[in-house]
Parts: sequence; C-alpha cells; structure tokens
Amino acid sequence: MSNTLKVRDRTTNKVRDAQVDQEDYERLKDNKYLTDKNSKEPFREQSVAGKRQRIALKRDVMNFNLGDPRRVCYVDKSNVFDCRKENLSTKQETEKPVVKIVKTIKPETKTVATATPVVTTTVVPTTTTAATKLVLPDTLDVKRSLVSQLGEDKLLELVSVEALLGAWAEKNGYQKKHA
Repeated sequence: MSNTLKVRDRTTNKVRDAQVDQEDYERLKDNKYLTDKNSKEPFREQSVAGKRQRIALKRDVMNFNLGDPRRVCYVDKSNVFDCRKENLSTKQETEKPVVKIVKTIKPETKTVATATPVVTTTVVPTTTTAATKLVLPDTLDVKRSLVSQLGEDKLLELVSVEALLGAWAEKNGYQKKHA
C-alpha cells in the first residue's frame, strides 16, 4: 500500500501528489515538499549553519542524512513523483572518477622587502577519494599576504570552528586535558 504526499510547485503554485510507502508516509507527512523551475524533483528545505539546504524526497525516503555520499536514482526515470522504495535504487558516490587537486605556493621576492605567494594548481585524476593537499612555506609574510588576498570573510569560511577555538585556547594558555 502506498500513500501520497502533497508537493507544491513554487513557480505555478500547483499541487501534485508524490507516492511513498506507508512507513515512509508516517515519518515524512509533516514535511513540506516543493518543486520549482530549477528542480522538478520533490524536495524540502532545511536550514543548516544559517544556509538553506535542499533535501530531495527520494533521499528522505531512503533515510540518507545530509552529507551521506550515497546517491539515490529512480528505476523509472519518467516519474519523479513515484518515490516508493521499489522505484528507487542507491549508488555509491565513489563510482564516479575523482579528481585530486594539488596546490603549491611558492614565495617570490620582489624589489620590495615583502614576499608574494604564487599559487599553481595541478589537476591529477585518481580513483580514490583523497583530501586536497596544500603545501605552504611557514613564514609570517606569506600568511599575512594570504589573509590580505583572501580577506577575513573567506578565511572564516575555510577554517573550522574547532581549529579557531583550538588556536584561541592555545594563545590564551589553555591546555587539553588528557583522559
């Protein structure tokens, strides 16, 4: 037995029905699902760290959390409003080839007494998921130059809260307790 969830199109304000299984209906019936001109598939919006994130109905049906690397595909691609589990399949994100980006920064001296970093990017195809590797010379001038070029807002986007708290605690003489 399947039930239907109401899905409102933001563009036309029309309401359509999306089919889901009974157990999923009970779990998802309180969410508001939408479509719009950018996405014809049903989705809901959720605020994460002050930003709106779209979570597809098909991911909710499969109970995948935000950030889960698995992908959900339709068996019958012609009907994106059929979100019953029998019409959904999963794939691992690692089935796609991964591109590894390696950045190196080489300081270059000018006639002025400050060093200016030069950023070069090398793209290397690989089949494993590897973190971006950033090789930096550890000089105060290079760090100051990067902060001035990136700007504080961009730097704050790139640095995690844990790293900032750790640096602040270390600067102010706090120490980690070892268990």
